[in-house]
Amino acid sequence: MDLLSKIFNYAIISTALITFIRAIALLRVSKIERALSNDEKKILIHIVKFVGLTLLFSVFSFAIFVQIFNEGTDLGYESLLENIMAALIIGFMITMVIYMYTPIIILIKGREKFYYIDHKDYGQLYLLRFNSNEQIILSNKRDLDIDDAIIILLKKEDILSIPIKCEVKKNDIVKEVRDAIEKKKNRKNLKG
Repeated sequence: MDLLSKIFNYAIISTALITFIRAIALLRVSKIERALSNDEKKILIHIVKFVGLTLLFSVFSFAIFVQIFNEGTDLGYESLLENIMAALIIGFMITMVIYMYTPIIILIKGREKFYYIDHKDYGQLYLLRFNSNEQIILSNKRDLDIDDAIIILLKKEDILSIPIKCEVKKNDIVKEVRDAIEKKKNRKNLKG
């Protein structure tokens, strides 16, 4: 039974290391390759970023705990374990807060990137999603939910042979909210 648990532990550790190494390799790809990666790779990148941030904040939290709570005393095994666990929990909570507020900051910042190509038959086509079977979904609109959009599938190799351009869309969220409130007031004034 002891041998089986050791084998299981080694298998889990080696699988985690291989996954982590694959994800670190994915972090080094260019922005366009990251935008064209499939959902599995994007999730793996987010997990590695999350774990990395958690460990980074945990190291800082641990250093603070040691300086504040254990100044001048010798750290025993239990005290050290308690500090490590507390630092991991604090690091996890800080990372969760960052991950919760990042989309809000991006929305307020109001800057989005859209990659597109100039297709010879259909004109400007936006690269929307990477399909699992080495194809990319392209559309003449930035969103797949629009009814009159032209949607085509092309092989990844065909797209990479065409120059890929980037369009940056800047949104002013404060201005959009102000305009929406103004429109609502104007409708009320017209009715009243």
